[in-house]
Amino acid sequence: MDKLSEQDRAFVERAGHHRLHARGSAIVSQGQASGPALIVEEGWLKSAHVSAHGAQALLGIIGPGAVVGALQILTDTPHTGEVTALTDSQVLHITKPRFLQLLAERPAVEHAVHRSLFSRARDAEGHLASICSLPPEQRLCRLILCLVQGYGERTGSGLEICIPLSQLDFAAWAGVSIETVQRILRTWRRRGIISTGRQRITVLDATSLSRITCVNGRASR
Repeated sequence: MDKLSEQDRAFVERAGHHRLHARGSAIVSQGQASGPALIVEEGWLKSAHVSAHGAQALLGIIGPGAVVGALQILTDTPHTGEVTALTDSQVLHITKPRFLQLLAERPAVEHAVHRSLFSRARDAEGHLASICSLPPEQRLCRLILCLVQGYGERTGSGLEICIPLSQLDFAAWAGVSIETVQRILRTWRRRGIISTGRQRITVLDATSLSRITCVNGRASR
């Protein structure tokens, strides 16, 4: 949605109302009926699915410009996961009828929503392929490299992931245990590849991290 013209963006903003969500607050519940559509204006959200046994699978990170709930509105289906604020966030809420009217009246907005849906579907497909085909260290490595490339901020020592993710979040996203994440990060810290803090990872040696990724089906060190 951030690529819309100023006119279309103003039209979208007038269609809804702004709400502030505190860090850690639930915004969408798993199984919740479709509507309203949510557009992230500031901050970061996470989407996760919780199994009947309480196991959590992180589905993705949602940042400024992203739309939440569009697929559920268009298909009239409930949300398959929960959405929580990772940081204090400002979100534009647009009711289901108004959102459908918006798509019908503004072709550029409709195209932007479709692009967002296609992009998230492509990312989900790539992530699923990674989980199914790669060993844990390479899964975590690719995840961190993707986050650094998309959301990294350069510091004096390296590239810091600017989204506050816990080790439990990384475990849920990579499809591994928290103990496995802790072991891998400990090894990387010892080798000087990364440094870590509370909900913070800084990549110190991106070249070494890249070598851990899969090359011709094998890990390269």
